[in-house]
Amino acid sequence: MRRLFLVVIMAAVVVVPYQSTAGQTSFWVEEQTFFSDGKKVPKIHTLLLQDFNKKHLGLFGYFQVQEDYAQAYVGPTLSPVPWLQAGVGGGLEQADTPVRLGSFVWMGDAHRYLLAIYENGGGGYWYHAEANASITDWFGAGAVVEHLIGVGPRAELNIPRLPAKIWVASLYDWSADGVSGLLAFRLSF
Repeated sequence: MRRLFLVVIMAAVVVVPYQSTAGQTSFWVEEQTFFSDGKKVPKIHTLLLQDFNKKHLGLFGYFQVQEDYAQAYVGPTLSPVPWLQAGVGGGLEQADTPVRLGSFVWMGDAHRYLLAIYENGGGGYWYHAEANASITDWFGAGAVVEHLIGVGPRAELNIPRLPAKIWVASLYDWSADGVSGLLAFRLSF
């Protein structure tokens, strides 16, 4: 609980000073549960984005908390065209060497997207990529790959009249030769 409180405080520190810039702020928080070998591991991801006056520049903050781990990093973003955004940032993680670097690339529009994240630091490297295409207003399908978890299909259900979605993925982890699953609930603002 203390880690979750720290994540919320760090999110406020990143976003609140930039609210007066007349740009647009977007925010999502996602509770994600990983299922494998009869165990479940919940974690919370949060992403904050602030655009500055539609001048292609912005700021992002990414935060993650789970039982024995937490990380946070912030940095600038660049959006040279409306369908492309990239960012790179630095921060800290719960590790012997706490420095963490992270980056992301997002490509898409209101109906389809690709998000790729890469991180490296004291805890080692990590990557996550997901793609989704809206088939209807309430249903989308795609794929997801995540380091140490696996790769597989992804299905998404948008909850009508709410800024929320639920998604699931069935994954194959080739390094452990096993099958696992992800279940997530995301709120967007």
